[in-house]
Amino acid sequence: MIIAVACCVAMVAVATPRCVEAGPRTKSVSGKLRSINDNVMVIQKRGMVSDSTVEIAMDDQTKKTGQVVPGMHVKVKYREEKDGRKVAVEVQAEPEFASKTAKEAARNTRKP
Repeated sequence: MIIAVACCVAMVAVATPRCVEAGPRTKSVSGKLRSINDNVMVIQKRGMVSDSTVEIAMDDQTKKTGQVVPGMHVKVKYREEKDGRKVAVEVQAEPEFASKTAKEAARNTRKP
C-alpha cells in the first residue's frame, strides 16, 4: 500500500507542469562595428544580396568582452523592448575576424 501511494505521488510530481518565469528572449547579430558611443552602436551586417546596418542601444547592464572599437567584428546578443528598440545584453569582440586597422586600434586602446 505504501509503495502504491509513493508511486502515485511520484507520477503526479512528474506530470504536474511547472511554472517557470523565463527572462526576455535574446537574439543575436554579428558584423563589423561601424560606430559606438555610450548609448548606441551601429553594426554593418553582410547579406547575400546587400549589406544592412543595425542600430542597437546599450545600457549600464550591457556586458562588453574584448576590445569593442569601430572596425572590429563583433557578436551582439540583444533583447527587443516592447517599443521595438534593440538593447544589447552582451557585446563580444571577435578579433579573429577584424580588419587590420581595427586590430591596431584595439592594441592602442589597451590599458597598461
